[in-house]
This record gives sequence, structure tokens and C-alpha cells, in this order.
Amino acid sequence: MAELRPSVAPGPAAPPAPGPSAPPAFASLFPPGLHAIYGECRRLYPDQPNPLQVTAIVKYWFTGTDGPSGFGFELTFRLKRETGESAPPTWPAELMQGLARYVFQSGNGPRLAAIVGVCTEELHSAQQWNGQGILELLRTVPVAGGPWLITDMRRGETIFEIDPHLQQERVDKGIETDGSNLSGVSAKCAWDDLSRPPEDDEDSRSICIGTQPRRLSGKDSLESDSSTAIIPHELIRTRQLESVHLKFNQESGALIPLCLRGRLLHGRHFTYKSITGDMAITFVSTGVEGAFATEEHPYAAHGPWLQILLTEEFVEKMLEDLEELTSPEEFKLPKEYSWPEKKLRVSILPDVVFDSPLH
Repeated sequence: MAELRPSVAPGPAAPPAPGPSAPPAFASLFPPGLHAIYGECRRLYPDQPNPLQVTAIVKYWFTGTDGPSGFGFELTFRLKRETGESAPPTWPAELMQGLARYVFQSGNGPRLAAIVGVCTEELHSAQQWNGQGILELLRTVPVAGGPWLITDMRRGETIFEIDPHLQQERVDKGIETDGSNLSGVSAKCAWDDLSRPPEDDEDSRSICIGTQPRRLSGKDSLESDSSTAIIPHELIRTRQLESVHLKFNQESGALIPLCLRGRLLHGRHFTYKSITGDMAITFVSTGVEGAFATEEHPYAAHGPWLQILLTEEFVEKMLEDLEELTSPEEFKLPKEYSWPEKKLRVSILPDVVFDSPLH
């Protein structure tokens, strides 16, 4: 039986507590449990006609005898109440239900998670640096969340507009020192082997890969749930390519500088996984272990998975040439970049190109 005591925080107004002499018609309006609670509060606090809210110290759902079912976890979202709002909005519940559904469908492990609303520029900074660093910055700006990370849906300024020094002194320095902890994204992307004649479809005939999305790590990376024949992972041979053409939509292309500066220059890797098919593109640095792309053969494919190994010198060159990708609103699509000496081409294309079933 949970111990009950009145909370010090004011709660919603309770109906007048029915005493022993309350008319039967009045007493019948209350469930027996509430009737007992209101009656006890009236006895303990006779000078309070409107009892304070009652709060359970020990909650049933934390002290039940059943073990964890594996079908639930807790999400937290602190939302600023709008002026004149008398009841919580329903959209946060729908948002959290959608997030929970995604977690279960993706196979990721549930854990206690707090949702924090951020502006687009703050999200990009979290991608380029790390989420924890941006959260700490939000805590220092009261109107952007403060210590409790309260989301204000009407906030019109980013933390970088409120305090311009945060971008250069904290974020840029953090990227330079720590790099980025974002190791990959789902994206609209594709790649072509320019060193193989289009009519040479030997590999496409000998390797049958399904069209279901899949993870890139471990043996499951190339397994398929389709009804077609499945080639074991170890039987899919790795091909060394001479020349490749990478294709990204504008949103994905804007992350290339992040990939280069925040990941490869820190000895890490970054993966683009296509949301429209099986293809994946992984950029690796010379310090990444387990890569099948090497300095001798920097372009290598394992089925639909392409790895590209970039030296630090070439990364610096690409960053210089791709500088405009950090401001995608300033250029028109399509956009193409080429490094003939490296036999590498990168195209930034409209979304419709990737939405086409013929792509």
C-alpha cells in the first residue's frame, strides 16, 4: 500500500471534501477511493476546504511484482505552457509515440530519453560537433531551455543569435578538438562505377541482393529478406574500382564538409545509407581498421556498399573545393565537382532524381 501525503505544490482544485454528513446523492458523485481520501484530508486538515493535491510517494508501476516486459520505456518532454492554455496539448504524446514506435521497429535498445526542441542551426551544430555539447550550451541560455531544458515552441532566435560568441568559441573549437560523434545518416544517395562499361553487368547477374533496408555492420549488412536467391556474405567478392561517381541530394550533400572535417580528419569514418535502395557509401580515413578500401585501392565495393579511402591531404583539398556546400541556399542544382587526378566525381542533384523508380 503506497504511503500518501499532501503535496506542497498546488494542484488542480478538488471538489469540496464530502464529510460523514454529506447527502447520499452528493457522496455518490465520487468513487469510493476518492471519497475516502477526501474524507481523510478533511479530518486531517479541517481548516482547508479545498485540500491540496495528494501524491503517492511509492507508485504502483515502479513497485509491481512483474518483471520488465520489454515493451515499454520512458520518454520525457518539458514544454513551456502557452499563455491562456488550460490543458496540455496532445501533439507531444503523438510525437513520443512515434519515436517509441521507431525504436521498436529499428531494433534499437530502449533507454530513458529526454526530448529537447532545437532550431535548425542548432541541429546542424549538433551534427557537426556532438549533441551533448549543444545541450550544455542550451542550458546556459535561459530562453533557449535553461537548466531544465524547457522547450519554447515560440522561440524565434537560436542560441547563436542570442550569443554570437558561442559558435566560434565553443562549437567551432569543439569540432576542431573533438570532431563529430555522428558516424552516419540515412540519405538520398547513390554511386556509379565509372571504370566499368555500362553493358558489363557480370556482377549484377552473379550477385542477387534484395531491396530491403539493412544495417551496415556485421554479417547482416548484406543479407536480404526478399524471395530471390541470397548470396552468403563471405561469397560476395570485393571489387577494386578505378573511378567512381557519387550522387547526393542537397540535404545529404550539405553534410559532406561535416563528414570530412568532423570525422575523417579525426581518423574516423562516415556512412551514407540510401533510403531508396541498398546502396551505401562509407568514407574512411587511413587510420580506420577493418576497411576493405586501401591506400593502394582507395575505391572498393562489396556488393552495393562502396568504401572510399581519402588521405588527409585530399580531404583538405576537398574541403576547400566544397566550401559552398556549407551554404546550400546560395547555389543552384544540379551541381558537380570533379577531381580528375583522383578519378572522383561528386554531383549534388534535386530530390526528384532519387525519387524516380528508374534511378
